[in-house]
Amino acid sequence: MVRGNKRRWVEKQLNSRIQKKIRLKAALDRIKFCGAARAFLESNGFEPPVDTKEMLKAANKLGFVYIPPGLSKPILFGTYSHNCVALRKISDTPKPYYKQLGYEPVQLLSKQLIQKNSQMRDFQYVVLHRSVIADDWKWTDQEVFKLLENIAWIKGNNKGRVTYFLDDCIIHADHKHWKEVVDMCDAMVVPNKVMEEYVRRYGFEGPVEICDTHVDISHIDTLEPNNDVWKEGKTRLLFASVGLVGLGFIDDIFKVVNEKFPDKCQVFVSGLQAGIARIRFNRFRNIDFIYNMHLPEDEYMSMFKSADLILNPVDASTLSLIGIPEEDREIFLDGKSPVKWCNAGVVRKPIINGVSAPYKRVVRHGENSLMTDKTEDWVQVIDDAINHPERFDEMVRISRDEVEVNFDTKQRAIEYIKAFTGNEVSYGEEKTA
Repeated sequence: MVRGNKRRWVEKQLNSRIQKKIRLKAALDRIKFCGAARAFLESNGFEPPVDTKEMLKAANKLGFVYIPPGLSKPILFGTYSHNCVALRKISDTPKPYYKQLGYEPVQLLSKQLIQKNSQMRDFQYVVLHRSVIADDWKWTDQEVFKLLENIAWIKGNNKGRVTYFLDDCIIHADHKHWKEVVDMCDAMVVPNKVMEEYVRRYGFEGPVEICDTHVDISHIDTLEPNNDVWKEGKTRLLFASVGLVGLGFIDDIFKVVNEKFPDKCQVFVSGLQAGIARIRFNRFRNIDFIYNMHLPEDEYMSMFKSADLILNPVDASTLSLIGIPEEDREIFLDGKSPVKWCNAGVVRKPIINGVSAPYKRVVRHGENSLMTDKTEDWVQVIDDAINHPERFDEMVRISRDEVEVNFDTKQRAIEYIKAFTGNEVSYGEEKTA
């Protein structure tokens, strides 16, 4: 954990363009950074310290920005921790493809969107993630006015484009400035039609661009499975939710598994719900559980690769714990992307999904995956994973083929660049629409 005074000192170093490398390195040697900060360090010729188990919080709070000098192409940048496209998981993976398409993603944090002589005005294309105007940023009226001024500057003086990227049905419409900001944007970027209907419900009348989810197949193929955390001789189940979706339903499933398959299964639980899950699952003494509050994306996918079966339940019973209004809970689930099916497909692992709109769109039950809300069906699938895993072989082959055709990040990046900039692009050349 970086202490406050040290963090402020290092932040000053990172934000200053005139610091000598020797002074910068003296600060960097003492701090661990996550992916965004690592990119900054590497671009300045430093090899950053690496500890993938702990580098989760520091960099996105440091408020740094690096603007590469002399770029001949417009710079595309995102905000918060999502770096231009944060569509569900593996949020950094489009970045190299953006570069191949002629755009350089650069991250700015909230305060850099509004500060005096803002770096925001240095850019032609700006992507505001939904987190930017969340209540936890504590925007003042003056700060919002400054942000709106900067948006107007980019659209007018820079002949640019500002988009608002909504990757989940949490739009902070109760924030008093939300409508002002989104109405200034050129377009809203969402992953599906359900999300488009959602933003219309809250009064957004501007253009909406739909860009589906994706997985970086070529990168994931290079990752090794993480076999170190599992016990020998037990069936490896991975509970795929990293929030609170599905927690109530899976609790019922584990109750049956605990009684029917004693000491046969080990379950990996990761994400924001791990603490709550641990309290609920503690009574299941015949199942081994592994809990992890959060994992970097590569390690998360390494766990997918090492699992025997992915569990992806869908139910809204616990959504009140994260403040989703009751009238929005169904659309919250239907607005999700099928990224967990994509993740399982790309690593050729079987996955059983709850019934919801995103999975109805891609799953053909029993052919390319499994989808059901019946407890007995879930228990039978877990039985098959324990005793007849070969039954999934053809299913995972088909799902891998379909993910390759429809959800590869390399091709999806073209759609995102068009949505963010209004420009038609292809690998090798760029055309202005």
